[in-house]
Amino acid sequence: MSAPLGLVTIGQAPRTDLHADAAPLLAGTPFTEHGALDEDRFEGPGEATARAAVAPAPGEAPLVSRLRDGRSVTLG
Repeated sequence: MSAPLGLVTIGQAPRTDLHADAAPLLAGTPFTEHGALDEDRFEGPGEATARAAVAPAPGEAPLVSRLRDGRSVTLG
């Protein structure tokens, strides 16, 4: 049996949009997913605060990643 593979994203996990592409490459290898923003909440009244907390600083190159609900977030 293969050792489990850990997959990390800068956004939120799971990245269900990548599962079909990754499955042939993993050849049955078990995996677990974790996201850097898994504990953050990007809905409701706190959404603007959460987005501001991870936004790029002036002059910083932006990174765009996916939230688990399919929307995107811009990170610094």
